[in-house]
Amino acid sequence: MGSGFEPDWRESYLAGEPLQIGNDIQLLLDDYMVEDRFGLRRVIGPVEKHPENPLPMGAPLPGEAGIGLRQVLYDAAEGCYKGWYCAYRHQPGVETGSSHSTLYVQSPDGIAWHQPDLGLFLEAEPRMPNAVLHQETGTCLLEDIILDPDPVDTARRFTALVKMVPPGETDRCIVMMHSADGREFTPAPQPVLFRGASDGSYSLVRDPRRDAWLLYRRPPTRALKAEGFYAGVNTKRRVSVSLSRDMQHWTHPRAVALPDELDVEDVDWVKVTRCGGLFLGVIGLMNNAADSPRHTHLIWSRDGFAWERLPDRPQFVPNGAPGEWDQGSVSVEAVVPESDHIRIYYIGGNVAQAETRLPTVRGTGFATIGHDRWVGQQAGPEGGYLLTRQFILEGDRLEVNCRSGVKRPPSPEFGGLLRAEVVAEPVEHFPADTYPGYAMEDCDPVAVTDNPRQVITWNGSPDLSALRGSPVYIRFSLRNATLYAFRAAMCQ
Repeated sequence: MGSGFEPDWRESYLAGEPLQIGNDIQLLLDDYMVEDRFGLRRVIGPVEKHPENPLPMGAPLPGEAGIGLRQVLYDAAEGCYKGWYCAYRHQPGVETGSSHSTLYVQSPDGIAWHQPDLGLFLEAEPRMPNAVLHQETGTCLLEDIILDPDPVDTARRFTALVKMVPPGETDRCIVMMHSADGREFTPAPQPVLFRGASDGSYSLVRDPRRDAWLLYRRPPTRALKAEGFYAGVNTKRRVSVSLSRDMQHWTHPRAVALPDELDVEDVDWVKVTRCGGLFLGVIGLMNNAADSPRHTHLIWSRDGFAWERLPDRPQFVPNGAPGEWDQGSVSVEAVVPESDHIRIYYIGGNVAQAETRLPTVRGTGFATIGHDRWVGQQAGPEGGYLLTRQFILEGDRLEVNCRSGVKRPPSPEFGGLLRAEVVAEPVEHFPADTYPGYAMEDCDPVAVTDNPRQVITWNGSPDLSALRGSPVYIRFSLRNATLYAFRAAMCQ
């Protein structure tokens, strides 16, 4: 998936130049490719939870409410999914009151997991045969891990960020470690990335356009000073980003995602991943009240710095209904792309974080979302329209990623329907005409199915080669359907 995004697109486009998008898939979640729309609303997904959640993970340690995976990767070299989770060893007076160890699980299908006996820390108490990161005193917690499928050094296939107090240090640090298999880790030659690690999340993403690493975390610098009226008030957590080109020297964290007037919760943590040309993030929100569930929102960015989210604040992975195991807490921890969908792993629980009156259930949930279906433009039975930005057509046919809003329509006229027309360059300030043969009345109505690559035809033909190189808009007409993306594709 690509976005066709250039950082200066507004400058050139608003000065009169059409966009250059090539043959990349164009997502319709923001205004980059949307000139105008009418009768549409933006919706997420859908995100579909696995019916047998929480996933079988093996027995938790004594005193633990369940196992919640913090990281998941698919290792093609070994043909399996690998997961890491933390165990809390409560030690009063140590760091924040708990010491953390990181444990490892493995799965052939990403659904049923088992705990291998690795024998790396035989002295650990309680016994943790699948522990991969552990210290006798203090935290040794895996914060993020990335897999290089084609490494120069196979001993460094996995790069991990670990929160710990390493030898020779007195403060909690973020430490870089490497591993050949995700099970045995060794510190990097200069392991300490920075000191003063918070208890929040750390999410690492490679930015190829800047040739740099971006690290998303809580900022150490915030507006609130807890004094006077605000004494004892929660400091309203945020999301900041640090940049490094060598994984050693990092810029000071600068805030990029703040609570606004609609937020009553803290932005507690963030998980960021890069999908094609987009940065996708999931933020966890909470307000430390016993009756306030922790929930998730989707955010996105074209450049990794300027972030957006939907104004009506829909949940990304919805909390469970009352009485379900994940009603009180949902936190997305891993996003794993597959060939036909995207896997989402989340930690769920039955109670909010501050709840102490009820027994706690905790586990790992699994959900999926279709490729490129993060956010779509949805029309109801009355229909709606979307006009793309003007761009140079560089393909021979038009493919759309769309989904019907009616699963079993009683007759075709009640099902999902989509048409499109190709709009020419306007003359002066008069409304633009369509290219001959590519008007809405020439378009063969598309009975929308759950298909990421439906092809539009006009008078029985998908061929757009006569218009290649021309500046065009595409006007879509939708009914009972959601349009997520389109692409000006080349014929195979």
